[in-house]
Amino acid sequence: MLLFIPRPVLGFILVLPPNASYDEEIVEREKAMSVYHGKGEDEPTIWFSQSIHNACGLYAILHALSNGIDRSKIRSGSPLDDLLTKSIPLEPYERALALEASAEIEHAHTSAAKKGISRVPDPNDEIVHHYICFVKSPKDGHVYEMNGTSKGPVCHASTVAESDDLLEGGALDLIKHYIELAGGDVGFSLLGLTLS
Repeated sequence: MLLFIPRPVLGFILVLPPNASYDEEIVEREKAMSVYHGKGEDEPTIWFSQSIHNACGLYAILHALSNGIDRSKIRSGSPLDDLLTKSIPLEPYERALALEASAEIEHAHTSAAKKGISRVPDPNDEIVHHYICFVKSPKDGHVYEMNGTSKGPVCHASTVAESDDLLEGGALDLIKHYIELAGGDVGFSLLGLTLS
């Protein structure tokens, strides 16, 4: 099946079912983490702290696009380009405010949600699944777990060589680990970001 996936895979978005083992692991990891304050062009990844309720899918897509695609491939003047231009110099709290203030991103998110076949959840609905992203840093080549509800991006020891893609790197091991934590629950989905 993996042979049918276009290469290279520039990012993964993992959709996770509710899982007590995952939650416990994340709580323990968060205890050891400091709050991330990275900003500017030199940070290894562009990370957005999630401040919009029930929008983890938006944050996962934003993390994948912001880190997986070379900036030169993002259309100049597009809503994503505008958001990144405004956000990169800012610390995470200010980035969150910039995202909240982006009417263009909100419109794109709402329009895409309405095109699906599922009911668009109310912002106050209790959600079941969670979305996280895995990307390779263009700065240091490490695989990062990008979860907007975390204290910051999580650098994993896995390194992807410059010529490799995430399908061949350590990101798959991270994803397999999270699936194993679910103990047989099959409520996962995995999306890969590739070039067209």
